[in-house]
Amino acid sequence: MRSPRHGGGPAGSTAATLLSRLGRKVILLEKAHHPRFHIGESLLPMNLPLFDRLGVLDKVRAMGVFKPGADFETDNERGYNSFAFRRAIGNSPPHAYQVWRQDFDKMLFDHARVTGADAREGHEVVAVQQINSRRSNVEVRTEEGHSYRITTQYVVDATGRDTVPVIQKAPAS
Repeated sequence: MRSPRHGGGPAGSTAATLLSRLGRKVILLEKAHHPRFHIGESLLPMNLPLFDRLGVLDKVRAMGVFKPGADFETDNERGYNSFAFRRAIGNSPPHAYQVWRQDFDKMLFDHARVTGADAREGHEVVAVQQINSRRSNVEVRTEEGHSYRITTQYVVDATGRDTVPVIQKAPAS
């Protein structure tokens, strides 16, 4: 059974937002539709400066549950140790948030669209063919079964463990 390929999670949506802001033409492809079920997410304090840079910190704050620290399982008599984020070394914020991952992913994906990315749901990348060092063809299939090709200068594979297969074109003889 082939793994589903999703690219519209936090990494893909973040990259799309930042690249769009730089004036790049960005196409963000996600196989499923948001919100899609996902486990988690327990955010960390150092995520907060990134959310501020993206312009979504207020949205994260509104959707999240305040999280001043974390508990770690140990073999002591309590069965856990607690770590307060305010005790972190450096310039780390003193807290984080716990969010519903499906809502968090949807918010980031929608934000990428608002910032200029062509964000497409129901579009699965099935293969990437490297043409040369500066161009690749991206083969895409929609949920309706239609296929199309995008020729692009750069490809960011944000599928996580479901990596897209890259086919290198044989050199011309």
